[in-house]
Amino acid sequence: MEKLKTKISWHHLFLQAIVVFLGVTVAFLLNNWASNRHEKKLVKLYKQALLEDVSTNINELKRAVKNDSLWIKSTGNLLDYLDEHQSAVVDSLQIIFDRTRYAHRVNPQKATYHSMEASGQLNLLSDFNLKKEIVKYYNGSVVKVEYAENYLWNFINSEVIPHALISYNRHEKEFLNPQRDAVRYLNNLITVHIAKEQILFYYRELLSHSEYLKSELERNIDES
Repeated sequence: MEKLKTKISWHHLFLQAIVVFLGVTVAFLLNNWASNRHEKKLVKLYKQALLEDVSTNINELKRAVKNDSLWIKSTGNLLDYLDEHQSAVVDSLQIIFDRTRYAHRVNPQKATYHSMEASGQLNLLSDFNLKKEIVKYYNGSVVKVEYAENYLWNFINSEVIPHALISYNRHEKEFLNPQRDAVRYLNNLITVHIAKEQILFYYRELLSHSEYLKSELERNIDES
């Protein structure tokens, strides 16, 4: 039997290969374009969220700097007076006690940064200087504030409150043995005053860093 001879159309096969190649390439480019677009949108959302966090921190820090500055000044004046009039310490115990309990936290907003760091999205930031500034802000300035605040809170929880529970009648608002406890209450206030001075320094440092980072984020968002 005579074998059938088939004629291969190399031109047709070449065209088919070109069509397949172009189809795959276009699909790849479209997918890459969509991915880049989604990534840019995600980065912008992260930057805006960081900007909101930093703006909140600025408002909280301004309030804290104002309140703590007043407390430090007035408490410093009280300590200077008691240093010159030590006999007045016992009569001033209620004021000393009230001032010793003064403590608050700024609690810097950092949820967005932690989310980016945990998910690896921090690497999406193409601006190296901005990324470096963000890391420096949260792992440097914010950490120092938290450390100083924790020190004060630990002192109050481990020293001030336990001592008050055994030496102060909160229902009658009177001290059980003022002569015995006067020096300890005064020393506690001095410790809190020193701690608040250190915290205020870190608050101001963080406030300055916050305002700088805010301006950098705003500029970067406008340029993107």
